Amino acid sequence: MSSDRARSAFEVRGYRAGDEHAILAAYNRVFARVDPGFLPRTERAWRWAFVENPSGSRISLAVASDGRVVAQYAGLGQRVVVDGRRTQFSQSVDSFVDPDFASGLARATAFVRAGERYAATFGAPAGPDEVMWGLPVPAAWRIGKEKLGYEVLRTLTFLAAPRERLAGDPSAVRELASVPDGVERLTQRIAARRGMLVLRDRAHLVWRYERHPVHRYRFGAVVRGGELVGLAIARAAELADARGEVLADWLVPDDEPEAARALLAWLAGSTASAANAGSTANAGSTTNAGSAANGERGPSELVAFFADTAPEWLAFQRLGFRVRPSRYVQVGRSYVRALALADVRRRFWWTLGDTDLV
Repeated sequence: MSSDRARSAFEVRGYRAGDEHAILAAYNRVFARVDPGFLPRTERAWRWAFVENPSGSRISLAVASDGRVVAQYAGLGQRVVVDGRRTQFSQSVDSFVDPDFASGLARATAFVRAGERYAATFGAPAGPDEVMWGLPVPAAWRIGKEKLGYEVLRTLTFLAAPRERLAGDPSAVRELASVPDGVERLTQRIAARRGMLVLRDRAHLVWRYERHPVHRYRFGAVVRGGELVGLAIARAAELADARGEVLADWLVPDDEPEAARALLAWLAGSTASAANAGSTANAGSTTNAGSAANGERGPSELVAFFADTAPEWLAFQRLGFRVRPSRYVQVGRSYVRALALADVRRRFWWTLGDTDLV
């Protein structure tokens, strides 16, 4: 084998125990070169995403002969409810190819072959996933469209409102330090109306928000007659096109408008000091949001992402939010005929917490 061919040789395979060290070395090297503000990912953060996820994870690698990971196609499993039926989707994340690996053609081939193995292994009928979706960077989108069957679902827009526009009475909201009881029943109410959404049971919400290795989230709950009727989860964040108090999850049935208004008033009126206190309190402790201590105000805007087909899209605008553009493009691929992407686009209800952006 010539030296050029040896340098461009790679093996496509799945994850093996111990691969995380080579994955992290490549991931941190690649993304540090394209993002000046990039913070290296730790092994703890990697394990949270790819080992501890209750819905599982998916990893396909291209590995050079010296053991270096030169390309990765990866995804986070998501247990999904479709018209009462449970199945699985996956959200593609952390996919990359090492720009220092071989020639341009060899690099593209490594990424495509890792992606092809991913689809063959994890896509139905051989694998558990009926749909793959994600928010790829432009380079990944171009390759995915040409070689991996990506199709555009939508270009994302988002909703934003200044805090003062949402002023109201938050006294019905309890600010929590953990996921409240009753969330499964609340999710069932919402699933009955939405038809297609990621399962938000306790295991998922605790993993996604309470155990996140980097971020701290605020939980606001409305309980009436002993039943949880509304839950909002948020944190201060700066995204590519949006900066403010970002809504990560929103579990409020359509027939609970008072709970919705109270939760938005809570988000609008909460202070930065109250948010910091809530993120470090003991699990299970609560504070009354209507009597939070005075302190420095947090971000001046509230930001929410919903599909433009979701009921919240118009409902939030009626409450004072305005539509703004973003650079994010949502793409997908269906592995089963029963779920056409047009149906996924129209019916899949998601929040920003279903992505890795917040």
